[in-house]
Amino acid sequence: KVPLDAYLMDFVFSEREDGGIYDNRNGMDYHVPVIGGVAREPPMHIVHIAVEMAPIAK
Repeated sequence: KVPLDAYLMDFVFSEREDGGIYDNRNGMDYHVPVIGGVAREPPMHIVHIAVEMAPIAK
């Protein structure tokens, strides 16, 4: 049964409980939307964007 406040399942893969190969998608984890709950994912508020530009060769 899906909890009513669920909107996203966040998980990683592991070969064994006590170690082994661990896949967390380079720290970003895996995410799957959950259907059946009444909650909605809160909006993401972007507060800062950084851009690095390469110097122009002369």
